[in-house]
Amino acid sequence: MNYTDALRTIKNGKPYLVYAVMGNEDYLKAKAIDYLVNRYVSKDTRDFNFDVFRAEDVNFPTIYERLISFPMMSEKRCVLI
Repeated sequence: MNYTDALRTIKNGKPYLVYAVMGNEDYLKAKAIDYLVNRYVSKDTRDFNFDVFRAEDVNFPTIYERLISFPMMSEKRCVLI
């Protein structure tokens, strides 16, 4: 799926459970991530429902715990690795 197709899917309100954002264009990757986070995680609940991890800095159990936890005061949560 390319950048345009991914944004169209998100705008249509039918997001996938997992996105792998890859490519050579750092600007487009950052823009896609920002769009996803802003679309699905309210600024009011972002402290509870948005986690950012660097894969080399944490262990799998910590990431897994965040992935399976329910959103707080929101329908969605986002975990960025």
